[in-house]
Amino acid sequence: MCAGSLVVLIAAVLSVVITSSAEAQPLTAQVDSLELRVSNARLIYLATISNIDPDPSRSGWGELVFQVDESIKGPFQATRQLPAHYLTESLLKSHAEGTSVLVIDGGKGNSQVAIPLGENQQVEVLTADLRVIRSPAELITAVREIAQDSVGIIRRQAFEVLVAEEVVADTQWAKYYRTGGHIRLNLPVDPHLEQLAQQWVTGNARQRAQGAEALRYFKTEENIQRVRSLLNDPSESIQVRTNDGQRQEERGLFVQEAAKETLRYWGL
Repeated sequence: MCAGSLVVLIAAVLSVVITSSAEAQPLTAQVDSLELRVSNARLIYLATISNIDPDPSRSGWGELVFQVDESIKGPFQATRQLPAHYLTESLLKSHAEGTSVLVIDGGKGNSQVAIPLGENQQVEVLTADLRVIRSPAELITAVREIAQDSVGIIRRQAFEVLVAEEVVADTQWAKYYRTGGHIRLNLPVDPHLEQLAQQWVTGNARQRAQGAEALRYFKTEENIQRVRSLLNDPSESIQVRTNDGQRQEERGLFVQEAAKETLRYWGL
């Protein structure tokens, strides 16, 4: 990610942070869900790129000038500028063809994304429901709805979940799983997360632990009982460590531990 006012603009990935200590190591990424991105955005608008200065063919980066067609969030302004670094081919194509771009501007100190919406340009955006939006029309509709639901919200807290490989099997994120890695998705802490967490506590072992962790933000009598129901969960996790050439296994009751952590957080 870029520091300061220099911003990475990407075609469809929302706030990706890649971690790898060596090429052979598993790759991981952290992605903001569409709901979190839109809720926390300062400005969202549909626009076309009227100019890139300086010429990206010479420098590889530049100042994007947008001609705004519609303001989805924030005040309307006919033109807006955004510093850009590592301009993608899809953005250059949008500029050349004059096709629409969706800009989600997080404001000073936060990242921005510009998602080209032209024909034959790939759209892949992860949502809090752990699904991938691929249609520009569906994306714009979803952004409008989320923006309307988040009116008056300055910033939502985030909760991180592990994304199952099958969710992104045929997307740009599949490469992380081929290395033995994964991606994590940041969801907004909101009523929808509570609903998801209540479903997760009756799912598989990983979901049960995740649900117990997420419910800490929603202390009610019903949720206390849901978390307490996991205190006898038999699911184990196994961590393999190497110590002085000796292979050691460490076992833990990870669902129980997640439930205990939430109860301790509640002071119970």
